[in-house]
Amino acid sequence: MTFAEDAKSALLDLVRMELELENIVGRSVDLIEKRGIECSQNWIRRDEILKTAVPVNLFFQLSPLTI
Repeated sequence: MTFAEDAKSALLDLVRMELELENIVGRSVDLIEKRGIECSQNWIRRDEILKTAVPVNLFFQLSPLTI
């Protein structure tokens, strides 16, 4: 996943997005920033993920977190 240049993201935002996506698709979801994959030392996994990734454009309006 990549964020817009001017976006302010935090780990908590990623967790919320994962939870929202899990509710939408009805299954477990893992999100990771693209730069995390690009910097991976595991070149086999890195190349496979980057080669097979399918872009999906989503807009999230995050609701306040309730605990």
